[in-house]
Amino acid sequence: MEQMLDLRNSKCYKIGEKNLVTRDNDFEMATGNVNGIMGYDSRIRIKGTNKVDSTKSPIPTTLLNNSITDYCSRPQKIMFILQKSDGESTYNILFYEIKRDLFQSEKEFFTDELKALISI
Repeated sequence: MEQMLDLRNSKCYKIGEKNLVTRDNDFEMATGNVNGIMGYDSRIRIKGTNKVDSTKSPIPTTLLNNSITDYCSRPQKIMFILQKSDGESTYNILFYEIKRDLFQSEKEFFTDELKALISI
């Protein structure tokens, strides 16, 4: 479990094309490495409907001890982890970056939609 949750050596991916779907692969995105993955999904429904509440963040739904490459052919390296409190609308803490000062140099290349979520 400790090695699975080692975010500094993990990869992150969003399934999108669902290119390596199996019966165990029932999640939207995951973090993981060669030791295992934790899958996340937005399964919270709007009360009284079958629609997923897109305002809710994905929650952990799956924990598998297979390599992330068993589920995704092109996992991406986690470069930054940003943090915010529940009541805040923007991310204002840089929790982790893969290389010192990389966030500041790459921030200008973020999409406008992503920039609107960040206040650091």
